[in-house]
Amino acid sequence: NHAAAVKWAERSFEFSPGFEWPRKYLGFYYLKNRQYEKAIEHYRGQLAIEPGRGGFWVGLAAVYETLGDPQKALDVLLEGTEKVPDERDLFGHAFRVAAGMGKRGDARSIVRKWLELHPGDEEFEAIDRDFDRILAEEFGAAAFKDSAGGKESQ
Repeated sequence: NHAAAVKWAERSFEFSPGFEWPRKYLGFYYLKNRQYEKAIEHYRGQLAIEPGRGGFWVGLAAVYETLGDPQKALDVLLEGTEKVPDERDLFGHAFRVAAGMGKRGDARSIVRKWLELHPGDEEFEAIDRDFDRILAEEFGAAAFKDSAGGKESQ
């Protein structure tokens, strides 16, 4: 029951705003309870306090994805990668959102930016190496008509 979870998380957050559990989960519970504006407000508030928390960036992006605005989600994730360049999940999620939107060039630049900052990451190296195949198999070849070569879509 997400409504009950929201109620208890809100109470916990109200009594102890620095307590980790409600800081981390209240936005998620708002999202699951379809309280999207409250979820956005919660994540934005937490990012104002602690912009170095990758999970808050990912959570905020998830709200925008749920609302059907993948571009806003990608913008949030890219901003997060600037603020938290060592948060691998941010880069991975940004790659998935960009690829899911058919933004081949953006998806590739996200992978390469991570590798530039963190050389030797085998999973990201494999994505970079097998980029076209991964896009075609994981995200649908139709979205990437240019994958065999030619002009990259943005």
